[in-house]
Amino acid sequence: MGTLEFNFGYLTGYFSSHSHQGCYEFHYILNGEGNFIQNGRSTKFVKDQFFITPPNVFHALDIKKELSFFYLRYYPDSNVISYFENLNDSYILNNNSRLTLSELRTLLLGDKESIQGAEHLFLYFICTLLSDTKLPIYNQEPIINSQIFLMENITNKLTLQEISDYVHLEKHYFCRLFKKSTNISPLVYFERLKMEAACSMINQGNRNFRIAESLGYCDETYFCSRFKKIIGVTPGQFRKENNIVSI
Repeated sequence: MGTLEFNFGYLTGYFSSHSHQGCYEFHYILNGEGNFIQNGRSTKFVKDQFFITPPNVFHALDIKKELSFFYLRYYPDSNVISYFENLNDSYILNNNSRLTLSELRTLLLGDKESIQGAEHLFLYFICTLLSDTKLPIYNQEPIINSQIFLMENITNKLTLQEISDYVHLEKHYFCRLFKKSTNISPLVYFERLKMEAACSMINQGNRNFRIAESLGYCDETYFCSRFKKIIGVTPGQFRKENNIVSI
C-alpha cells in the first residue's frame, strides 16, 4: 500500500518553500495563526484545517503565532495512487476525523501488525474525505483526547493530575489505561512530544535557550540533558548532523 510517516510539528516563524519527491504531505492544524502557501496561493489557516500537498509541489508556512500541527508523509504504491488524485487542496475536519488522526499516531507507535492497521485506517480516512462520510469514534476516546490536550499544551508544564482531570478519569486508572494503549506513561509521551517540537525548532535555527524557554524547561542545561537522553545526541550534534545554522 505504501509507507506512512506521522510527526508532530511546532513552528515559530516562516518555514521556507520546499517540496517532497514521491510523497504526499499532509498538515493538520492544531493551534496557531498564519498562512499556508501552495501553488502561488496563500490561505489563512484555521484550527482543524487539513492541507494536502501532492509530490513535487512547492509549499511554505508563514507563521504569525506559534503553530502546532500534525504532519504526515505518505509514499503510496502505484496500486493506491488513484485514492489521492481527486483530493482537494484542503478540508476542515470534524471531531471524529481528528480522533482518527490521533488513533493513527497511536497505531504507528506499535508493532508491525499495528503499523499495517494504521496504513489501512489512513486509506479509509482518505476515502472518507472524498465521500464526505463521517468516521466512527474509537473506543479509546479518553486516551486520544488526552494526547490532543498534550499537543495543544506543548509549551506548558503539566502534571499527571491535570491531564487526568481533563479527561475526567482518576489519575492512577488513567495512567494505567494510557500505558496499556501506548506502552509509555502520559508524562513520558508528553516529553517525547516536546522533543519532537524541539527538533522542529532546531530545524528553524532556534538557539537552545529559546527552545528551553518556549517548551517550559527550567533552563538551557536541563533541556540539553533531556534532549540527549531522549533523542540520543546533544542539540549541537543534531545541528551538525543536519547542517543547521542557529539564528
